[in-house]
Amino acid sequence: MARLLLALFLLFQASLTLAQSDCGRPATPIASVQGPDEASPMAGREVTVEGIITRDARHGTGLKGFYLQQADNEADDNPATSEALFVYTRKSGGQAGDRLRVRGYVKEYHGLTELVRVSALRICGRGQQPAALELSLPWSEKQLPEALENMRVTVTDPLTVVDLHHLYRYGQVTLATRDQWIPTQRQRPGHKMPSVLEKQQNARLVLDDGSSITNPDRIAWLGNRRPPRAGEQTGTMTGILDYRFDAWRLHPDRPPRLLRRNPRPDVPLRPAEANLRIMTINLHNYFNGNGRGGGFESSRGARSPDALVRQTDKLVAALTMPDPDIIAVMELEADGHGAHSSIAQIARALGEPWRFVHTGQDQSQR
Repeated sequence: MARLLLALFLLFQASLTLAQSDCGRPATPIASVQGPDEASPMAGREVTVEGIITRDARHGTGLKGFYLQQADNEADDNPATSEALFVYTRKSGGQAGDRLRVRGYVKEYHGLTELVRVSALRICGRGQQPAALELSLPWSEKQLPEALENMRVTVTDPLTVVDLHHLYRYGQVTLATRDQWIPTQRQRPGHKMPSVLEKQQNARLVLDDGSSITNPDRIAWLGNRRPPRAGEQTGTMTGILDYRFDAWRLHPDRPPRLLRRNPRPDVPLRPAEANLRIMTINLHNYFNGNGRGGGFESSRGARSPDALVRQTDKLVAALTMPDPDIIAVMELEADGHGAHSSIAQIARALGEPWRFVHTGQDQSQR
């Protein structure tokens, strides 16, 4: 009797799962999963949704999932609710442009509404890619980013490159509606600083390569082009609006057009009269371990001898190309002036006739 009951239960469950995965049957609207607020009203619940794959990032170095958006003719009329979800799964099935029916649990992951623990995934044929909605910065009450989360968007206004710090490590640059200064460069510190910073943040968008790895060999949106410079601008861009690591990001469908409006200046010519060329540069954490090929225990700088060699080679090229006479550096390890110190190593790498200046303030000696 117990076996019979178990068999009937399993048959019922199988029939229920099949019914839930049947294409075209009633499903939870994605807008209902998203809701009008920052967090989903259905977090923790199991739902079945059906929509169009707009970007597939399950394979290779992708984000281990895909973006699913409601078909245009099925979207609600509420501008406060997003029509798309990120589905966190490596399960195979479907490609960009396919209509999929998916069952999983709703989760808020560091501010991103997504579907996890996917138990069913069925291809329901080809679909029409949803139209991209126009996105304009800065964010305002009339257009909040949460209402466009995971959706296809188009940015038509030129945006300015304001930060390249994470270009080669994470494949991303920060864009803004205009050049942005550190607020205290324009006014005195005080109670107005938070509002100034908030205004700057609302005018920013990160151009992201959609990769889950650090130090990628190739940046998808850049390709073989030379990297942009701060102050240059982007042309029209279309892609997916995503939220990760406390920032709104655009994963472009194709490499954006870069408007080269800030060309790199040529190396200045040396005047005929005697003079000194003085150069300043940030070495970005030049730490050489114990100076003997080991001891890479610091959280800053190179993590191995090979990484130190690569860093040193790049720095030598950057330091010598402008043909300076005196170089003032920042972010150099303060480990003294001995033969195995960082300052001694970079001076040796530069070769003759370079010498480092002994400041007379040794904290340690190597």
